[in-house]
Amino acid sequence: MAYSCRHGVADVNSQETSVANLERRFENLSHLYDLTAALGNSLSIESSLKVFLDKLIRTLQLEMAELYVVERGQGLASARLRAAVSQSPSPRERDQLPAAVALAFDDNQQGCARFEDRQRSFPELGESLVALEAFRLHTGQRAVGILLLGSASGDSIQDALDGIVPKLARRVAIAIDHARVYEQLEREAVHNRYLLDSLREAVFRVDERGRLTFLNGAWTEVLGYSQDESLGRPLTDFLHPEEPVGRLTSMLHMTERCARRNLRFSTQAGKTVWLELSCRSSAETGCSGCLADVSERKQLEERLLHAALHDGLTDLPNRALFLNRLQYALSRNLRYDDYHFAVLFLDLDRFKLINDSLGHEVGDELLIAFAKRLRTCLRTIDMTARLGGDEFAIIADGIHTHDDAAGLAERIQRKTVTPFRLGSHEVFTSVSIGVALSASQYRRPEDLLRDADTAMYRAKSAGRACHVVFDNEMHTRAVARLGLENALRHALDRGEFELYYQPIVRLSDMRIGGFEALVRWNHPERGLVYPAEFLAMAEENGLIVPLGAQILRRAAEQALHWQRSVEEVLTVSVNLAAVQVRQPNFVEEVSALLAEVPVDPSRLILEITESAFLEDTHWHVEVLEALHNLGLTIAIDDFGTGYSALGYLTRFPVDILKIDRSFVTGMDANNHKSKIVRALVGLAHNLGMSVTAEGVERDAELQQLCQLHCESAQGWHFSKAIPGGAADDLLKQQSAPA
Repeated sequence: MAYSCRHGVADVNSQETSVANLERRFENLSHLYDLTAALGNSLSIESSLKVFLDKLIRTLQLEMAELYVVERGQGLASARLRAAVSQSPSPRERDQLPAAVALAFDDNQQGCARFEDRQRSFPELGESLVALEAFRLHTGQRAVGILLLGSASGDSIQDALDGIVPKLARRVAIAIDHARVYEQLEREAVHNRYLLDSLREAVFRVDERGRLTFLNGAWTEVLGYSQDESLGRPLTDFLHPEEPVGRLTSMLHMTERCARRNLRFSTQAGKTVWLELSCRSSAETGCSGCLADVSERKQLEERLLHAALHDGLTDLPNRALFLNRLQYALSRNLRYDDYHFAVLFLDLDRFKLINDSLGHEVGDELLIAFAKRLRTCLRTIDMTARLGGDEFAIIADGIHTHDDAAGLAERIQRKTVTPFRLGSHEVFTSVSIGVALSASQYRRPEDLLRDADTAMYRAKSAGRACHVVFDNEMHTRAVARLGLENALRHALDRGEFELYYQPIVRLSDMRIGGFEALVRWNHPERGLVYPAEFLAMAEENGLIVPLGAQILRRAAEQALHWQRSVEEVLTVSVNLAAVQVRQPNFVEEVSALLAEVPVDPSRLILEITESAFLEDTHWHVEVLEALHNLGLTIAIDDFGTGYSALGYLTRFPVDILKIDRSFVTGMDANNHKSKIVRALVGLAHNLGMSVTAEGVERDAELQQLCQLHCESAQGWHFSKAIPGGAADDLLKQQSAPA
């Protein structure tokens, strides 16, 4: 029984001990829960830790509890005063800290630094303290603080250390670390927000439904809407009504790459602005982007594009835009059988004369006025363009027949009949129009424009102020003309041009006094080609300048040959084109030629047509005087066919007046031609000029000229133009004794 009793008492004591341990564990867990809860949900170190320390003192019945937090660059201080301290306190800071804390920092080990030496006092913490513990707080290998506990009873400190403090320390360290990270994130968030608000671009974020969830300050500056007015609304609400919504929504759902596009938006004030949208979307973060105002850049681009595609003088579309539109019209014509159109090529008549006589400013004003008048003749679906110079073109939709095209051309020509009032000038002009109708054989816009141009030139040759519709015969002639032009270029390089010489007879003794050099093209396939077929073309493409220089050199060499081989003084006449005389270095080239070919300059006669004297009179006076000073003889060719050269005869250094064949051919004693020739001869003699009659074919014409005291004559009555060798034979026959 005794054994049993003792065993029972032991069991009871053991149970009581277990119960006491359970109660203590429960109490510690309860304290741990309360103290952990005291840390609260606040992520501010200072506010949450002060609450925690106060509760820790009451819960553990301590006289003192202080928390020192490690914070780089700030030093050590009580959490009750501030929450920022230094990882390594300076010596001066160390002297100001409780000795227990300083000692704890000197120990690099984790856990509790215990100071139980009753003989050592810490008066700065209070004389009543008999126990002091400094507990280091760690997260991993990094110290975040020191927890300092002070008590008047060593048992309470021991109970705290054995109970809840070791478990609580880890949680406190984590709370401090999280709070520190949160505060850093807060600072970065404030900084980032400042950066976003300082941007000129409107930064936004939208949810999966495209509704705005975030905006920076620039949103209001860009679109005028406040953030309160905008958040929660779809971004598409702010698009311009004419902007397709799909362009924006497709961008907002693009993932893994940045999308960029210029879109039109409407501001709160109703103004249209161009914004460059840049955004990126992902499943994790949604879609974020920014809107940059590019209205000024867009306007500049539009102005540059307009300038690139429009004529700077008339503001009409230029050739590039016209050909682009013409290509579109051709494509429609090929796709749709019922779609037809016409191209009109327009050229102002006598524009060069107006430009040269009244000046380029008046010429520009005429082009502007004509462009405005031209617009009034067209429908909104038609397009007119200035191709360059005084050339214009029109694309007229819905033109099916020649009659439709002719009606439009006649309407335009009626509009140009009314004179243009340009400042103090009243200018009359007309327009020549070529028309090409759309047809299935056209594939390139340049071909259609070329044919309209060809028809325009036919209208010019038909007398101007009219219109011509292109046909296949014109195309055949145009192709032949192109082939002739190409062959003409090669002929100059190959030396295929030859000079023929027509005698000029002195009527006083009926002997040859000279020759007129006339060019012939010895074509390898066609044989001899006369100037009427190629000289005009040579003037158009600029070949007349090198060709004229070649003719002048050969004529000078022939004159030198006769100067050395014939006793009589013979002259050689050479025709000059107006464009030759207008060359800036023409006089210098002639002077250099005379130095290379030592012919007597008086044996060379330079013939210039009467119409050439009407162009740039001042320039021609200077050039002809310089040529005359070189010893050359100057003649006016085809006199009587011009408009007003008669008034300039006294200004030019002219030696010979050549009467045009149109007045000589068919001249009889009593007809009006004879009277005109009589007047011209008298005029020339009164001005000190000699006269040469062209186109003499009959003996009756020769007799009339002799009676009128005309000095010289040429024509088939004497001889056709012949090669140089035949001219030598003719001179030998003349020199042979009768």
